[in-house]
Amino acid sequence: MLNNQDKKILKQLNEFILSNVDTKESYYFQAGYKNFGILLVGFCKWLHEQNKKENNKIFFLARDGYIIKKIYKILYPKEEVNYFYVSRRSLALPSMKKDENVLEIVDNLVLPPLFTIDILLKALSLTLSETKDELKLANISEEDKFKRKEIKTSEKILNLLELLLPKIKKKIEEQNDNFLNYLKQEDFSGKVSVVDIGWHNSLQKQLLKINNNISINGYYIGVYEEAHKFSPPSSSSGYIYSYGDKMENQYKTFSFVSLFETMFLSHEGTTLGYEKQSKKVIPKLDDYEYKDEKDSLNIVDDFQKGAIKFAEDYKNSKLNVELNSDICSYNILKFGSKPTKKDIEMFGNLSFENYKIHNIINFNKNSIYYFTHPKVMINDFFTSGWRVAFLKKLFKIPFPYYYFIKMLCIVFKKEQ
Repeated sequence: MLNNQDKKILKQLNEFILSNVDTKESYYFQAGYKNFGILLVGFCKWLHEQNKKENNKIFFLARDGYIIKKIYKILYPKEEVNYFYVSRRSLALPSMKKDENVLEIVDNLVLPPLFTIDILLKALSLTLSETKDELKLANISEEDKFKRKEIKTSEKILNLLELLLPKIKKKIEEQNDNFLNYLKQEDFSGKVSVVDIGWHNSLQKQLLKINNNISINGYYIGVYEEAHKFSPPSSSSGYIYSYGDKMENQYKTFSFVSLFETMFLSHEGTTLGYEKQSKKVIPKLDDYEYKDEKDSLNIVDDFQKGAIKFAEDYKNSKLNVELNSDICSYNILKFGSKPTKKDIEMFGNLSFENYKIHNIINFNKNSIYYFTHPKVMINDFFTSGWRVAFLKKLFKIPFPYYYFIKMLCIVFKKEQ
C-alpha cells in the first residue's frame, strides 16, 4: 500500500513518463518505458546504496542479470561490475563434489517433471554412447520415461546411477576443477555481491557449497519467504519483498511470474558447464531456447529498449524525488496482476519455455470447451505463465481475478 507521500511521488513519476515516452514507438516499447524502467532504476539505485556499505565486487548473474547490468551501467558508468556465467544446471556437478552416495547426487540434479535417459545423462554431462554398457546392464532404453518425483524410489534409475558412479564422479571432479578455475579467472573471491532476479536464492546456496571461503551478499528483485532454506536472511535481501515481508507484492508477482521472468532474459542459452580452452575457462552455453521465436524476441527486445530509454531519460532529467521499492514496483505489479484487455491481446502470445515452449497464456481452447472439460482447463491454467490473464480470457467479465490467485496462494501455503 502506498502512503500519501508515495502517491504524490508516483504521480510525479507517471507525469514524467507520459511527457517523455515516445508514442511513435511500439506498444511493447511504451509498456517497457512505463512499467519496467522505473523498477530497474529503483532496484539499481537500491543496489548501489546497499553495496556501498560493503564495498563488494558486484557480479550480475547470467541470464536475468543482463538487463539489470545494462541499467546499472547507465546510472553508474564509472563503476566496475562483472557479468558471471552461471546457472543451476552449470553448478549441479561442481556442487556434488562432497556428496557421498547416489541419493545425495540425485538431490542436486536439475530435471523436468518427466524425463528420458538422454535428459538424465545430459544433466550429468554424460552421453548415450559412453554409457551404453551401463544402460544395457540396467535394462534401460532410450525411449523409457521417468517421473522426477519418483526418482529416489525408482530401482532402475538408482541401479543405473550406481553403475555409472565412477563415471559420474569423474565428471564431477572435472567440472568442479573447471568451475573453481573459472572463479579464480573472474576474481570471484573474498567479499562479493551477486545480483539476480531472485525468488529462492538457490544459486547462492550452490556457490557457497562449492566454495565456502567466499563471502556472498545476494541482492535480488524479490526473495520468497521459503528462501531461508537456501540462504540466510542476513546474507541476502529482496527489493520488492524479502523473506515474508510485503506478501502482497509476492502474491502479485506470482500471478504473472513467468511473464515477469521472460522480460529479464538475454539472447543466450543457459550455462551448461565449463570447458578449458588453452589457458582460459570458457562457459559452455546451451542453444537459446527462443532462437526460432522471432516475434517473441522482438517483443522482449522492444520492452527492454523501452526500459533502457526510461533509465537514460531519468538520469538526464532534473527529477529529484525520493524513490522506494513500493513506488518503483507499483506500475509493473499493476501491469502484470491487473492487465488491461489490450495488454492481454498484445502480450498473450509471447513464447514461454517451461520444459517445452508454449504461449505465456496457455489458452488453447475456447471458454465453452474449458467449462465442459474442467481437467483440461485446470491443466492449462496451471501451465500458464500469466495466470491472472488466463482467468480474464476465460470468464470475460469484470472481476478481481488477482484476488482469486492470491486466495489460491494462501490456501496452497497452508496445506504445505
